[in-house]
Amino acid sequence: MFTIRKSMLCCASLSGLIFSHFAFAQATLLQAPSAKVVPDKYIVVLKENSGQYQTLGTNYVTQMASNFKIMTQGTIEAEFNHALKGFAIATDDSGVNWLLAQDEVDYIEPVQRISLTAQQNNAPWGLDRLDQQNQPLNSVYRYDLTGAGVNAYVIDTGINTSHSQFSGRIGQVVTTIGNDAQDCNGHGTHVAGTIGASTYGVAKQVRLHSVKVFGCSGETTSTAIVQGIDWVAANAVLPAVANMSLGGGVSAALDQATNRLIQRGVSTVVAAGNDNTNACNISPARVAAAITVGSTTRTDARSSFSNWGSCVNIFAPGSDILSTWIGGSSASRTISGTSMASPHVAGVSALYLQQYPNATPAQVAQAIYTNAANGKISGTNGTVNLLANTEFLFGGDGGDNQPPVASFSHSINGLTVSLQDTSTDDQGVISRSWNFGDGNSSAAENPIHSYAQAGSYTVSLTVADQQGLQSTASRSITVSSGGDGGSCNGVAAWSASTSYQAGNRVVYNQRVYEATWWSTGARPDVFSNVWRDTGPCDDAGNAAPVANFSFAANGLAVQFTDLSTDDQVVVSWQWNFGDGRTATAQHPQNNYSQAGSYDVSLTVTDADGASNVSSKTVTVSAEDNGCGGLAAWNSAAVYLKEDQVSYQNVRYRAKWWTQNNNPAQNSGPWAVWTNLGNCN
Repeated sequence: MFTIRKSMLCCASLSGLIFSHFAFAQATLLQAPSAKVVPDKYIVVLKENSGQYQTLGTNYVTQMASNFKIMTQGTIEAEFNHALKGFAIATDDSGVNWLLAQDEVDYIEPVQRISLTAQQNNAPWGLDRLDQQNQPLNSVYRYDLTGAGVNAYVIDTGINTSHSQFSGRIGQVVTTIGNDAQDCNGHGTHVAGTIGASTYGVAKQVRLHSVKVFGCSGETTSTAIVQGIDWVAANAVLPAVANMSLGGGVSAALDQATNRLIQRGVSTVVAAGNDNTNACNISPARVAAAITVGSTTRTDARSSFSNWGSCVNIFAPGSDILSTWIGGSSASRTISGTSMASPHVAGVSALYLQQYPNATPAQVAQAIYTNAANGKISGTNGTVNLLANTEFLFGGDGGDNQPPVASFSHSINGLTVSLQDTSTDDQGVISRSWNFGDGNSSAAENPIHSYAQAGSYTVSLTVADQQGLQSTASRSITVSSGGDGGSCNGVAAWSASTSYQAGNRVVYNQRVYEATWWSTGARPDVFSNVWRDTGPCDDAGNAAPVANFSFAANGLAVQFTDLSTDDQVVVSWQWNFGDGRTATAQHPQNNYSQAGSYDVSLTVTDADGASNVSSKTVTVSAEDNGCGGLAAWNSAAVYLKEDQVSYQNVRYRAKWWTQNNNPAQNSGPWAVWTNLGNCN
């Protein structure tokens, strides 16, 4: 797992830029609160529904980057055409200022410095745990599938391609950091070995592709990682799985690139993180469509370092994992981390894709979750208690036939329903029987059925395997007449035979889409480069934002952090601090005049004018506790080199001049504050 830490060297001069331009700029400058920010380097994400995009087509990114380079006097460091539309640029504050005002720019975020974290210990055992439901381990890894015919893309530090464990199965080898594409760190080789080494690997015949985005030191930038994802999105050969044992603070660009990679059909597995914290605060671990993996020990306990929370989908062995390494053709090493857990699940994904090569990423994920060992892990801290397991692919302990697991997905377009069988079986499903709930039926794998009238229908699917074992899944499906208006305010249902132009609106699967480019036959829920999802059918447009915030008190000073979400983007913030003061910054600080409890409210508004309010009670005391009278940090104060402050019962010392840089968020080797330890 890779972690991100923050350097605020550049951010004091940018703070005014962040807040002063929301009033009129169409773009948003995002912050990187937990990252090591690279000064004067940014990822610029372009809109995919602008007039220039429609005019320039495939030349859109290159032309925009060229124009913006001239106007900002900056340097273009990378272009992104597949995982997202945008580029990386080196420019100063005035350049960012100018970019924010351009109609073609969606958002900008600082480039982040990213580094490796993994813990070295001993003893291999992970494969042994995958193929059985219960302890004790039997020292055997049983497999009938090998991942043959499946491509695994390892976005990491590279792969030791001369290692004997990978003989004849290394595919493409690329780098986004401009040096030797070979692994000089070891982390990527270890990850690749767990996915597909002949001895240590889950999928022993998978084809491994090396996408090097980290250097020898284990450090890189978010630009390099997005470039790597962009390359995979453009070049992946399906069936395919990608593994990203990396992550850090929230990054909208990294999240968007990961989502686009999944939309292109690549099952994507990511590490949850090694900070024993909520994975929902980590990118790309928080991406819902990705398979986010936490780590367990050999005793089925959550590893002490493993992140947790609702964004973690499954656990896998991650402590004391033996795998391939650099330094020779037979080198190996034992290390720990969610970086080691993630490739176990990537390997399971490859096995599933060998058996079901046309499965979508969603179907792969659901099969893994449905067939995981349930309730085996201790200390999950409220996280889903699922441990990755391969018995459903191999037939289970003892080789007895297992019954199939029936499941299906569906999409609705007016009165027509498209059904997709996602059932699984250890020997393969050989027959299907659909009942559409209106007297009609089908034996097709993925049927399309049109109902005579609107209403709710119970649809069931019964599947059988080679030995006659059966399973049935049912669900209620509601259809409407789509194009006759109904709950969609007269918006017509999408038709595969109709040609659409930019600005046309359609209804598909109870959601309203607006065309950003011309198309015929491009299904709205698949082709996000052609259609923009504007919201659910019941309102035919914008959904209101959800206001939320957190706060940290330090004496009478309180730092507020906006956590609001919206289906598009929040454009304004109105804070009421309960003491007569207000603010419109996204992440303000308020200095209260006296101790007490205050009712604080935040009202957020999106681009369409919809708003929402969140209120919380904040209690402050007159002094920061402890530290022997050391002055509490104050955002308005100017601090010089060697000045000391207290913040949340911790002592900090300034490395250089600073103002308005929160010590807790800006301490470390690259940051302005040095953490001197607890006050008491």
